[in-house]
Amino acid sequence: MKKIILFAFILFVENLVGQKITTKMIDQTVLTIEADPTLVRKEIDSAEDNKKLEIWYKGNEIFKIKSEKELLSGKHSVTIYLKGNNPIKVIEEEENMDTIADRQNKQKTKKVFKTIVYEFNGKKKLRGVVVKGKRILSKASFPPHDYENLINDAKSSLKI
Repeated sequence: MKKIILFAFILFVENLVGQKITTKMIDQTVLTIEADPTLVRKEIDSAEDNKKLEIWYKGNEIFKIKSEKELLSGKHSVTIYLKGNNPIKVIEEEENMDTIADRQNKQKTKKVFKTIVYEFNGKKKLRGVVVKGKRILSKASFPPHDYENLINDAKSSLKI
């Protein structure tokens, strides 16, 4: 019995170490995307629902998508990093304004919620999730498993 427990523990630890290496590799890919000056940036504003969509791409490949939506007293954003048109990292954030004066000038915001999702394979069976803070104004409109619509919107905007 002790051997089985020890074996299971070793497998668990190996899995954790493998994920840490993979998250570092994903973060390195994200840094490479952020630093790539050859990416073309397209911005699409939707005044009717206070939404902005930004897409960074090269040819038929999308590398980064950022969606921002203005809320009553803050904003909600989702950033998706892709490799081979498949998501590798998703960051969802909510920022809020404390005072009425902050709401009027829409400048002073503080981050109250952040989720980071690492996709370790294209089948979404292995993922790492880091959550910081608590939602105040936003709903889970982009939960970690439901960002395909945003990717499809970006593809259709670029006619890919």
